[in-house]
Amino acid sequence: MRSIACNHDAHQHENGRGWVADTATVSSTVYVGSRARVSGHAYISGHTYIVGHSHVYGNARIGGHVVIDEYVHVYGHARIGGHAFINNCAHVCGHAFINGYTYVYECALIDGYACIGGHARIGGYISVERGPFDGCTRFANK
Repeated sequence: MRSIACNHDAHQHENGRGWVADTATVSSTVYVGSRARVSGHAYISGHTYIVGHSHVYGNARIGGHVVIDEYVHVYGHARIGGHAFINNCAHVCGHAFINGYTYVYECALIDGYACIGGHARIGGYISVERGPFDGCTRFANK
């Protein structure tokens, strides 16, 4: 079936009725809310919740007990796991890696090769990125 929401062949996920592209992989244990989308070659597993107009696409990988909520975009080769909670217009992209009990919110941008874990809380209009070989993480107000 072709979905207007994804603009390509897609189906509604059995758990939540959100749209999933036929090219993406979403486990039956994942909840994709009716306003959320998963497309590209994204792979979602575990007890992940994707809700509130959020979109996961590209080659993104999400697993564990992750919550993606409120207009979040996860794309590129981003990886999210653990008990991460991402909400309120945040973007996780590039080759970023998020794990642990991390909370990313309020339009934060996690990009490049940034690696965030533990009990980190990152929010506000901030950009966190790291180059592949420079060994340091840069923080900048957007």
